[in-house]
Amino acid sequence: MPSMRDAAADTGILALSRFSISISNIVLLPILTKGLGSIGYGIWVQAWVLLPLLASVLDLGLPSAMLRFFLQKDRVEYTKDFYRIVAVVGTLACGAGALFWFGTPLIPASLFDGSERVVRLVALLLPIWVLGMLYHSLLQALRRMRDYGIAIVVQNALELGLAGIFIALGWGIEGALGAILLVRSLLLIVLAAYATRFLSAPAVRGGRITPYLAFGLPLVPMNVSSWAVSYIDRFILAIMMGTAAVGNYDSAYTIGRSVPFLMASVMGMGLLPSLSSMYDHGDREQVRQTCTFMIKALLAICIPFTVGGALLARPLLSVLTTEEMALAGARVLPLVAIALTIHGCKVVVSQAFYLEKRTKAVGWTYSLAAVANAALTVLLVPVWGIEGAAVATIAAYGLDLAVTLLLATRSLLPRPGASAIARIALATGAMAGAVITAQRMTPSGLVLPLAIGMLTYLACLRVFSVLSPDERALLGSLLPWHAGPSSPKSPIAIFGSLLEREDECVANKVRRINAFLEADVYSASHDVGFRLSRREGRYTLINAGHYLNKHPVFGHLNKAWGYGAFKARERAYRVVVLSGGIDSPFLDFLDPRKCVPYVTGMSRSEASLARTRRIAPRLRGAIVETETLATLLFSFGLPRERIFVLQPVIDPAHLVPLPPPDDDTFQILFASSPLKTPARPKRYESKGVPLLLEAYALLVRDIPAHLTLLWRQDYQGRLEKDLAALGIEGVVTVVNTNVDIIPYYRSHHCLVIPYAELEGGPELPLSALEALAHARPVVATPIGDMAPLIREHGCGTVSGDMTPQALSEALRACWNTYPACQAHARACAGTLLDEGEDKYIRLKAFLLSL
Repeated sequence: MPSMRDAAADTGILALSRFSISISNIVLLPILTKGLGSIGYGIWVQAWVLLPLLASVLDLGLPSAMLRFFLQKDRVEYTKDFYRIVAVVGTLACGAGALFWFGTPLIPASLFDGSERVVRLVALLLPIWVLGMLYHSLLQALRRMRDYGIAIVVQNALELGLAGIFIALGWGIEGALGAILLVRSLLLIVLAAYATRFLSAPAVRGGRITPYLAFGLPLVPMNVSSWAVSYIDRFILAIMMGTAAVGNYDSAYTIGRSVPFLMASVMGMGLLPSLSSMYDHGDREQVRQTCTFMIKALLAICIPFTVGGALLARPLLSVLTTEEMALAGARVLPLVAIALTIHGCKVVVSQAFYLEKRTKAVGWTYSLAAVANAALTVLLVPVWGIEGAAVATIAAYGLDLAVTLLLATRSLLPRPGASAIARIALATGAMAGAVITAQRMTPSGLVLPLAIGMLTYLACLRVFSVLSPDERALLGSLLPWHAGPSSPKSPIAIFGSLLEREDECVANKVRRINAFLEADVYSASHDVGFRLSRREGRYTLINAGHYLNKHPVFGHLNKAWGYGAFKARERAYRVVVLSGGIDSPFLDFLDPRKCVPYVTGMSRSEASLARTRRIAPRLRGAIVETETLATLLFSFGLPRERIFVLQPVIDPAHLVPLPPPDDDTFQILFASSPLKTPARPKRYESKGVPLLLEAYALLVRDIPAHLTLLWRQDYQGRLEKDLAALGIEGVVTVVNTNVDIIPYYRSHHCLVIPYAELEGGPELPLSALEALAHARPVVATPIGDMAPLIREHGCGTVSGDMTPQALSEALRACWNTYPACQAHARACAGTLLDEGEDKYIRLKAFLLSL
């Protein structure tokens, strides 16, 4: 589960990328105003205002829905949903672009000063703009924030450079918009190609968009209202005071909103994926603490920016715009900064609405702010001019925040505390004094007051202890050179192949356990490409053996780096949990006195048992899933008090007993596919595949039955030969892809575990326990601890010996007594699996006591 550190890391990365946008806007401002003139700049503003408005309507609020839901889904599910979203939104965007293109004669006079070429450029840019937003949202939803940050920085750098070149060449507004179109088109192609790294192959059918629309459509009024709050004042000023007033106001507005809007947009996009995972795991206090930290960070940045803007607005605007704009907009800049700071606070507070799926409340609050902003602008502009428009914006955002606070759930509201705000105010006051003193020394200067003010404020942050020691440690852990644990209080790490794309079963267990351990997770991954490592939230992916199957030399070099990287990180922790169990290759080079293997099964080969006898007495401890494994490790010399028995981890969401399928054909499921690694072909026999196929061939002679094999991309040519030799290829379905297993439990009568020998496999397979949780009986051979469990609870049948005839009889017995077996499976699930969360709390205490 993502933690406050992960949310802060995501927010920090987004802040850097959004900072590049703010800088590019400020750098582009003098290029546009001086290179295009007032008319050209006015057309640019109209286009730049219109495109976000149309995009916020055409995307149907689906980018926000992706942020809320994708992290909960597996790869196949979110891939189907994403391509369905792309198809729907892309069709709408292309249709809107076509309307613009063919409706050109009706548009230019009213919007773009008679320029048909500009309208057509906007028509071409619109679908590219919207589709790019979807791919950016995909990166955020999957918490690939570094990739998103790089995409944003590259996009803005290319847009700034190319637009400047085209304007310098004399191509005017059409060249500027053409540069944006060219850059975004090329980057969309690159993003679509790069996204295939973490998307499955697109499916012709599948994907559900209805839940996303239910979440996202109520946000469309919010998006439109947010646009209205930000831009409607320009239209009103143009009507009441003319375009010159719009230019004076917009230049000050652009600079005044730069930092506060940067913070607000970063938190709006960066917080939701991490907060959603915390909330869905029931950790509401962690949600509140994270939001409190973000509010403090927002105020610590925006309050001094506002005060500094008030003191330095005139010289800053003189440098970036004309003297006339500086004189008119000097008082607007700090007012806009105040308004956007209030808006940033509202963004953090409103995360509660997204978590509770109350998106209608978000839409209503923004709509109320938009109406208030328009009405107050009309009332105040005749009295105070462009400053009246800024005051109206403050009032509108203030009303928005007040209503949001009234409607939000109290337990999720951030509580920054009066003491923290007072310290920020003291530090800001000291900064203001330093800036005023520097201004007296250099009356027309800008650089010296700005530098002295920033240094003074940073020093006062430390002196006044604005950030607590824990918060400073949190920020320090985000630095790229920080190599220690995520927190000084985190003595536990987890090593292994722990991502769903690497090992789905282990990944599910580790995710559930780590919701309580809050450990740092290091995964030996084959999905890092040329990089040595990559960060994915709390997970650090270490490149280990990426080229093993392509070139042995490079493969072993990669593996040497990977093992060395794990060894280096081992020193930062007191306890290292190994997801690969007692057979984990990490035990060959890590210090066993720090290692606690998570043992689900144990190979019974002589070589493996000899290695276990040698290593077991030196281990710090062990986590095992059955008493059989605990007894075996104890016999090898590991003290019993250092062994923790943790029943196999089942997500409570999977405890959903369901009626059996209404089908006269006996639907049998096998979901324990052998590994495809060429060096271990014995897995095909040890998993009992030949035994199962022969037993099934005998069964279908007597009763109607159908067998489904979930092979999970481990398909082997031998299976085809065996099916053909037995003449059962027509009544066996092989699913050779990574799919969500839950629907298969629901559509089958029973699960079969035909182990011929354990060979390192789990004593209690996760698929068998999940089947019981869905009230599906299990048929098994006598190998492992599944057989005693079935005999004790009557939740299936066990074959008498290891022959095809005996396994066929066990399957037939399950079918003939199915109502009783199914009822016992339901009872077993209720008494055996649903134990609550105490066991995880006891596990954490056990690890910390070692």
